[in-house]
Amino acid sequence: MPDHPGRGGQGRGFPPLRHGRAAGQGEEGPRALPAPAPPGAGPRAPGQGSHQGARRVSGRLDRDYFEELYAGSKDPWNFETSDYEREKYARTLEALGGRRFGRALEAGASIGVFTRMLAGRCDELLAVDVSAKAVAAARERLRGQSHVRVERRTLPEEMPEGPFDLIVASEVLYYFTREEMLAMLNGFENILAPGGVLLAVHWRRETRTYPLQGDEVHELLTAHTSLALTESVAEPDYRLDLFEDRG
Repeated sequence: MPDHPGRGGQGRGFPPLRHGRAAGQGEEGPRALPAPAPPGAGPRAPGQGSHQGARRVSGRLDRDYFEELYAGSKDPWNFETSDYEREKYARTLEALGGRRFGRALEAGASIGVFTRMLAGRCDELLAVDVSAKAVAAARERLRGQSHVRVERRTLPEEMPEGPFDLIVASEVLYYFTREEMLAMLNGFENILAPGGVLLAVHWRRETRTYPLQGDEVHELLTAHTSLALTESVAEPDYRLDLFEDRG
């Protein structure tokens, strides 16, 4: 992997957007995507059953896709009520141990259910999502927690400035193509603080709704990161990998 010029930057607080084009991102116009189906068909992919037998999505899932999902349901993946999500959240927090983090980034925060759980482990937490509707719901959920900021950003083009002691990418990296996912990884490594932690967790069951499968994401992460893999959990439904910067 390339050097990490963004590491070790100084200062606290949340700086403005850093704009740039993702590696491998072309100039083509919007791609046609399968219409989001009604949520609730499975513990992770909304309407997954309706896409069985269809050709697997090959392009990145963009902002319009997610805005349409949230327009149809305030909680498309049943974050608030799902036993799957509840168990995965508990295992994710367990993987962090008793550590407390100065600055943390949650990519793909959605409506902020896990954000609220993570907030107690961080002095400052920046939660981002591509959907304005999701961001509005997360802000309402996190109201009163002054150390948490929720922003609408399109990653990796609007990657925030680091350094971050913790970056969480939960159920988000398979929405990208291979090249864009690797650009996300490169962006995360550039803003990770020395000694920082990158935690990734994704649904493992097959879906044709996303460009990548969960196991593909984690195989790419382990093959291309310069970080050390210090914990790996493979459950039937999800995989969790914790990476650390060891200089």
